[in-house]
Amino acid sequence: MTEKMPFILGIGGSVHDGSSTEQALALALRSAARCGAETHLFGGAELAVLPHYRTAWSSLGDQLVELYRAADGVILASPGYHGPEIDP
Repeated sequence: MTEKMPFILGIGGSVHDGSSTEQALALALRSAARCGAETHLFGGAELAVLPHYRTAWSSLGDQLVELYRAADGVILASPGYHGPEIDP
């Protein structure tokens, strides 16, 4: 009997394709793949067309739901925003 490879879904936190957050997520997913997982990166390009960024529904919303349902694990990447420094 062949063991099923775990499926890890990576969801980016920035709509900017290729952002540093997305690069870190891709690194984490590559590490999971080296350990035998099947992976999928749902990044900036896909996030940018989801309904909370656009007014029209996109089939990518359905794709994200299906990927999430199929996932054995999920990695959420969140960008770190640093506001302006304020002198005391």
